[in-house]
Amino acid sequence: MRPSFESIGNPEITKSAVGRPSFESIVAPVYDFGLIDRDERIQQFMADTNDIDDNTRARLVNSVYLADTYKVPYEQAYQNHDGAINELFGRGITAESALKRIQDRNKTNAERFNEYDDGYYNKARATGAGRVESGVFSFLSKAKDRYDRMGITMVDELIGLVEATGDIIFSETLQDWSEMMRGGVQQYMQENPEEFLNPGGKGFWNTTWAYVSNPEYILLGAMEQAPNIALAYVGGVAGKAIAGVAGAGATGVARARWIGGIQGFAVPSFGRRYSDLRGDGVSPLVALPEAFIGSQVEGLIENWVLGKKIQIFKNAGKAVERSMGTIVARTLLGGAKTYGRGMFEEGSQQISDNFLAIIFRDVDIGLLNDVGNQAAVGGILEMVMSGGFHLAGTYTRQVDKTEKLQRLARHYHGIYLAT
Repeated sequence: MRPSFESIGNPEITKSAVGRPSFESIVAPVYDFGLIDRDERIQQFMADTNDIDDNTRARLVNSVYLADTYKVPYEQAYQNHDGAINELFGRGITAESALKRIQDRNKTNAERFNEYDDGYYNKARATGAGRVESGVFSFLSKAKDRYDRMGITMVDELIGLVEATGDIIFSETLQDWSEMMRGGVQQYMQENPEEFLNPGGKGFWNTTWAYVSNPEYILLGAMEQAPNIALAYVGGVAGKAIAGVAGAGATGVARARWIGGIQGFAVPSFGRRYSDLRGDGVSPLVALPEAFIGSQVEGLIENWVLGKKIQIFKNAGKAVERSMGTIVARTLLGGAKTYGRGMFEEGSQQISDNFLAIIFRDVDIGLLNDVGNQAAVGGILEMVMSGGFHLAGTYTRQVDKTEKLQRLARHYHGIYLAT
């Protein structure tokens, strides 16, 4: 049900009481800054629209949208702009961000992604840059967006951990802080939705093609995994150190390192899951077990896959000693194995998440919902990341051999001088 314009301007009317207008049901003209020169209502409202900033321009255009949508005079729409926009898009949103949301209202996810994907390249080309230079600028800009997205993800993980602690010990201070911070994260995501876009697809093959045709997002996805791998490594080292201090034997130390690696993946995963669940209004009694079990399953699978990548790194140097035919055969076989392992990794995690959602929250979804999409992404990313581990291992092995030869040369030179 669409709220009345008067109820939007009234702060005593809550969102749940009045509902939100459906963007899909609204048929509206294009709302952009050009509307300031095209719309007679704005011209009559402001005699001079030349010397105004972008925030005021956005406010003027937003008011046209409100007037069209709620069938009220333009002056009334402009006067009630802030209250109406806050009700539609959330408190604290700026006029420019609201205009971006209005312009985005009828686009499909594919259209949003394509617009973002081409945006930086076209921007560089518009300044006279060449194709290669524009391509580099586009990739670096997307990498910066992904870096910002990684930071938001980490903040969200911290929020979940703090909120879980607050819910367990009944600390209103921690709970209030978590809610405040989550509101900030959600506002950032609303104002910068392009940073959270991925190549979309429906089903396994469609998603696979979406990533293959946009290879830079494969590299960006691999980049996004770096903090998780680092935390798993730190967790493993910490587990090994604790076991050593406790006087555990070789088997105990190895087991402690394995458990520490799992928790390196699981702890941030728990924070992210818990924050998402609490943000959706799920009670702590349900959110705690679902987030905990889901994160442990994820940590177990991720750590197992990381162990395989480390093994690839250790064995990579041996390829130098093999024939070319053997190298090609083993490379193809290894690529197929890593691809299948990545499919299993992400697909099984999605099945686990669906199962937990059905059990704990009675969510009306199928057990295999979105499994094909996740498996497709997982297979591609795992193959690329394993290839990176292989190259790193090969390079390390070759550097070690070079160092050995240099040492032999120094020893030979010393013996020669001595004689």
